[in-house]
Amino acid sequence: MDSCVQKSGSQRLWGLHMTGYTIPTLMGEGMDSYACADWHEYYSEVIDLIPPGSRVLDIGSGRGGFAAWLRDHRGCSAVCIDASAEAVESCRAKGLMAFQLDVDRSDVPVEGSFDAIVFLSSLESLIDPLAVVRRVRALLRPDGDLVIWLPNFAYFRALLAYVRGRAPKCIGHSSRARMLGVRGYDDVQFFTKETLEAMLVEAGYTNIKWEFREDRRGTRGWRKQLWFRGSTLFRRRPLDRLRFLLSPTLCATAKSQNYGMNKPPFKPSDANRTNWQAKEAP
Repeated sequence: MDSCVQKSGSQRLWGLHMTGYTIPTLMGEGMDSYACADWHEYYSEVIDLIPPGSRVLDIGSGRGGFAAWLRDHRGCSAVCIDASAEAVESCRAKGLMAFQLDVDRSDVPVEGSFDAIVFLSSLESLIDPLAVVRRVRALLRPDGDLVIWLPNFAYFRALLAYVRGRAPKCIGHSSRARMLGVRGYDDVQFFTKETLEAMLVEAGYTNIKWEFREDRRGTRGWRKQLWFRGSTLFRRRPLDRLRFLLSPTLCATAKSQNYGMNKPPFKPSDANRTNWQAKEAP
């Protein structure tokens, strides 16, 4: 097995620093190339959310491909955080500032504030994501954005898999593992739009906005037209929330907001009721 997979697996499994751990065989299908890749397809869904010239904190940066692209094409400066020693070495080889750190256990050792803090397929790997997003809020500039991309547990294929006893994650690990109910080796959280939104509001964020990438596999010809018309219908209230059933991933941006000690109890059903919006991803 590739050395980078062994290293990242030994240091990222549920945020625990375990030595001698190797990724289970069932998870090995495609995971070696995924862990060693500098660029992932979903990065393209997020790049337009980062303004040119921004100072960016990439938490769970992997090998630094996203941060390096922002630097080279958007003039951004980036700081990378990852629990994998091999990933941090790769970031530094690209000329990026990088720290090896388990954010579940330690504060981010950087000074100053950031225009964007991003969690790209990393928040679902944290033991206490609420505590982490609450702590990093202090690093956001007043008009900065928290940017999150992760799998959507409310995606209809994930729900169908779950009720059939299969692993709900439809992205990032082998089909055989899903059939046998084996979950992703580094995933311990399974968010929906409602639970992610509730967590962000509780952590002190507001103005939450959503991006979508609907699953169009097998949609050709008349099926594609039917899908397009259905998606257009779902954008109209109150049916727009049904779009979450069609999106295999969630992508959210949020602003920081200072909450007082006398903040009234939070009701998940009221989370950001009036200011969330849905729009097609580019």
